Amino acid sequence: MSYAIRSAVVLVTVSILVATIAARHGTDTSAAAVSSTLHASVGPGYDISLTFDDKSPVTALPAGTYRILVDDQAQDHNFHLVGAGVDEATPVETTASPTWTVTFKNNETYTFQCDPHADSMYGHFDVGAVAPQAPPSSSTSGGSGGASGSSSAGKTAIRTVATLLGGIGATGKLSLTLAGKPVRSLAPGSYRIVAADSSPKYAVSLRRVGGPVTTLTTATFVGKRTVTALLTAGTWTLSSPAAKAIAFRVAKA
Repeated sequence: MSYAIRSAVVLVTVSILVATIAARHGTDTSAAAVSSTLHASVGPGYDISLTFDDKSPVTALPAGTYRILVDDQAQDHNFHLVGAGVDEATPVETTASPTWTVTFKNNETYTFQCDPHADSMYGHFDVGAVAPQAPPSSSTSGGSGGASGSSSAGKTAIRTVATLLGGIGATGKLSLTLAGKPVRSLAPGSYRIVAADSSPKYAVSLRRVGGPVTTLTTATFVGKRTVTALLTAGTWTLSSPAAKAIAFRVAKA
């Protein structure tokens, strides 16, 4: 075989190899794309999950529209998915298998939970890179930090970042606002929470996902009370047994 022919063969082989690598790279990129179908499951025991087709848990997603196949197998649990632009829930008293089409927004955190057992049955995931919003500059200051009104154990008192207005109405609807706007994300710090409870039979609680519950009002309480809570980085929920929970994100310091 002549030198010219051998050179041509080598060039063809290299071209094929380069094309193969490029094709594989494209295939890997495509395979890494997240499926647009998710699977939500709750019950029959105290289990709740949101997974991909291969049963792996959902911990992060690109922004976009997804189809969620729900399998609610319990008559004493429900599956509640909540976050920016999304608030879908199955009933507590019956089983259900709806299909939801939802759009997850970029830079947001979404929470799923069983409303009656939000302290133990829950999960959350981020969409894009979560970018928290700082409280307005007109926020009040002063006071000591700590959860449920307890003082900070640190050497320096924690400044009260702002006052949040939250609670439950007579119809059983929860609300949580800062400077008149619904709370979606917050900077970490100590917050004064003015809890208004118009319901004579439902308690209102605040908790960080994976952390202890802070009771804002009890089931029999009606009226207003103020609680100071130290909000640390993570996903938080304001919840009540018969209401749709409110989820928000607290950024890292």
